[in-house]
Amino acid sequence: MNNVHLGLVLVLVSCSADQEVIPPGWKTIDAKYFEFQLPPGMEHDTKSFAFDSFARSYESESMKLGFDYGRYSDSLDLTYRSDGLSDVVRAPEVIDGHAATLVSYTTEKPTYFMAVHFPEVAQSSHGVIKLTMHCSYKSESDHAVVERILKSIKFRR
Repeated sequence: MNNVHLGLVLVLVSCSADQEVIPPGWKTIDAKYFEFQLPPGMEHDTKSFAFDSFARSYESESMKLGFDYGRYSDSLDLTYRSDGLSDVVRAPEVIDGHAATLVSYTTEKPTYFMAVHFPEVAQSSHGVIKLTMHCSYKSESDHAVVERILKSIKFRR
Protein backbone atom coordinates (compact mmCIF):
# COMPACT_ATOMS: atom_id res chain seq x y z
CA MET A 1 0.00 0.00 0.00
CA ASN A 2 2.85 2.44 0.77
CA ASN A 3 4.32 1.93 -2.72
CA VAL A 4 0.98 2.92 -4.25
CA HIS A 5 0.86 6.15 -2.22
CA LEU A 6 4.47 6.99 -3.06
CA GLY A 7 3.79 6.41 -6.76
CA LEU A 8 0.71 8.64 -6.65
CA VAL A 9 2.67 11.41 -4.92
CA LEU A 10 5.43 11.20 -7.56
CA VAL A 11 2.89 11.40 -10.39
CA LEU A 12 1.18 14.42 -8.81
CA VAL A 13 4.49 16.21 -8.23
CA SER A 14 5.67 15.61 -11.82
CA CYS A 15 2.32 16.77 -13.26
CA SER A 16 2.31 19.98 -11.24
CA ALA A 17 5.91 20.76 -12.29
CA ASP A 18 4.83 20.70 -15.95
CA GLN A 19 1.95 23.13 -15.40
CA GLU A 20 3.31 26.55 -14.50
CA VAL A 21 0.95 28.76 -12.54
CA ILE A 22 0.42 32.15 -14.18
CA PRO A 23 0.49 34.98 -11.61
CA PRO A 24 -2.78 36.92 -11.16
CA GLY A 25 -3.19 39.69 -13.74
CA TRP A 26 -0.55 38.31 -16.11
CA LYS A 27 -1.60 37.59 -19.69
CA THR A 28 -0.51 35.04 -22.25
CA ILE A 29 0.77 36.56 -25.50
CA ASP A 30 0.23 34.46 -28.62
CA ALA A 31 3.21 35.25 -30.83
CA LYS A 32 2.24 32.92 -33.68
CA TYR A 33 5.28 30.59 -33.35
CA PHE A 34 5.49 30.67 -29.54
CA GLU A 35 3.75 32.17 -26.53
CA PHE A 36 4.93 33.90 -23.38
CA GLN A 37 3.57 35.62 -20.27
CA LEU A 38 3.52 39.36 -19.53
CA PRO A 39 2.72 41.17 -16.29
CA PRO A 40 -0.07 43.75 -16.02
CA GLY A 41 0.65 47.11 -17.64
CA MET A 42 2.68 45.79 -20.58
CA GLU A 43 1.08 46.97 -23.82
CA HIS A 44 1.84 46.11 -27.45
CA ASP A 45 3.80 48.87 -29.22
CA THR A 46 2.07 48.98 -32.60
CA LYS A 47 4.85 51.12 -34.10
CA SER A 48 7.35 48.25 -34.06
CA PHE A 49 8.33 46.94 -37.49
CA ALA A 50 10.61 44.22 -38.85
CA PHE A 51 11.74 43.76 -42.42
CA ASP A 52 13.18 40.23 -42.49
CA SER A 53 11.67 38.52 -39.45
CA PHE A 54 8.71 38.38 -37.09
CA ALA A 55 9.25 41.01 -34.39
CA ARG A 56 7.11 42.76 -31.80
CA SER A 57 7.62 44.99 -28.80
CA TYR A 58 5.73 45.67 -25.59
CA GLU A 59 6.25 48.36 -22.99
CA SER A 60 5.18 49.73 -19.65
CA GLU A 61 6.39 52.67 -17.58
CA SER A 62 9.22 50.61 -16.12
CA MET A 63 10.30 48.26 -18.93
CA LYS A 64 10.47 47.69 -22.66
CA LEU A 65 10.47 44.18 -24.12
CA GLY A 66 10.97 43.07 -27.70
CA PHE A 67 11.57 39.91 -29.66
CA ASP A 68 12.93 38.96 -33.06
CA TYR A 69 12.04 35.55 -34.51
CA GLY A 70 13.90 34.85 -37.74
CA ARG A 71 17.18 34.01 -39.40
CA TYR A 72 19.00 37.16 -38.25
CA SER A 73 18.07 37.36 -34.57
CA ASP A 74 20.79 38.93 -32.42
CA SER A 75 23.08 36.24 -30.97
CA LEU A 76 23.82 38.46 -27.95
CA ASP A 77 27.57 38.00 -28.32
CA LEU A 78 27.87 41.75 -27.51
CA THR A 79 31.02 42.16 -29.63
CA TYR A 80 29.44 45.25 -31.17
CA ARG A 81 29.09 46.81 -27.69
CA SER A 82 32.31 48.10 -26.21
CA ASP A 83 31.07 50.97 -24.07
CA GLY A 84 29.52 51.24 -20.67
CA LEU A 85 28.47 47.66 -19.95
CA SER A 86 29.00 46.26 -16.48
CA ASP A 87 28.12 43.08 -14.65
CA VAL A 88 27.76 41.08 -17.88
CA VAL A 89 26.50 37.59 -17.09
CA ARG A 90 25.98 34.81 -19.67
CA ALA A 91 24.34 31.57 -18.60
CA PRO A 92 23.25 28.51 -20.57
CA GLU A 93 19.58 27.63 -20.12
CA VAL A 94 17.07 25.10 -21.39
CA ILE A 95 13.66 26.70 -21.86
CA ASP A 96 10.76 24.60 -23.11
CA GLY A 97 13.24 21.93 -24.21
CA HIS A 98 15.36 24.33 -26.31
CA ALA A 99 18.97 25.30 -25.64
CA ALA A 100 19.32 29.02 -24.96
CA THR A 101 21.67 31.61 -23.54
CA LEU A 102 20.47 34.09 -20.93
CA VAL A 103 22.43 37.36 -20.87
CA SER A 104 22.15 40.25 -18.42
CA TYR A 105 24.09 43.46 -17.87
CA THR A 106 23.84 47.03 -16.62
CA THR A 107 24.52 50.16 -18.68
CA GLU A 108 25.86 53.52 -17.51
CA LYS A 109 22.45 55.22 -17.02
CA PRO A 110 21.86 52.78 -15.09
CA THR A 111 19.53 50.74 -17.18
CA TYR A 112 19.26 47.02 -16.64
CA PHE A 113 19.10 44.60 -19.54
CA MET A 114 18.28 40.92 -19.77
CA ALA A 115 17.76 38.80 -22.86
CA VAL A 116 17.52 35.22 -24.02
CA HIS A 117 18.77 33.86 -27.33
CA PHE A 118 17.70 30.54 -28.86
CA PRO A 119 20.21 29.71 -31.64
CA GLU A 120 17.88 27.18 -33.28
CA VAL A 121 14.13 26.84 -32.78
CA ALA A 122 13.10 25.75 -36.29
CA GLN A 123 14.34 25.10 -39.81
CA SER A 124 13.03 26.83 -42.92
CA SER A 125 13.86 26.42 -46.58
CA HIS A 126 16.09 29.49 -46.13
CA GLY A 127 17.98 28.30 -43.03
CA VAL A 128 17.90 28.14 -39.25
CA ILE A 129 15.26 30.15 -37.40
CA LYS A 130 16.36 31.78 -34.13
CA LEU A 131 14.63 33.74 -31.40
CA THR A 132 15.98 36.57 -29.30
CA MET A 133 13.81 38.23 -26.65
CA HIS A 134 15.24 41.23 -24.80
CA CYS A 135 14.07 43.55 -22.07
CA SER A 136 15.44 46.80 -20.68
CA TYR A 137 14.16 47.92 -17.30
CA LYS A 138 14.71 50.79 -14.88
CA SER A 139 14.87 49.09 -11.49
CA GLU A 140 16.96 46.19 -10.28
CA SER A 141 13.86 45.09 -8.36
CA ASP A 142 12.29 44.10 -11.73
CA HIS A 143 15.03 41.53 -12.39
CA ALA A 144 12.96 38.54 -11.20
CA VAL A 145 9.91 39.70 -13.22
CA VAL A 146 11.95 39.98 -16.41
CA GLU A 147 13.56 36.59 -15.84
CA ARG A 148 10.10 35.07 -15.37
CA ILE A 149 8.91 36.60 -18.66
CA LEU A 150 11.92 35.24 -20.58
CA LYS A 151 11.62 31.78 -19.07
CA SER A 152 7.87 31.62 -19.78
CA ILE A 153 8.44 31.09 -23.52
CA LYS A 154 6.65 28.02 -24.90
CA PHE A 155 7.14 27.03 -28.55
CA ARG A 156 4.47 25.68 -30.84
CA ARG A 157 5.01 22.02 -31.63
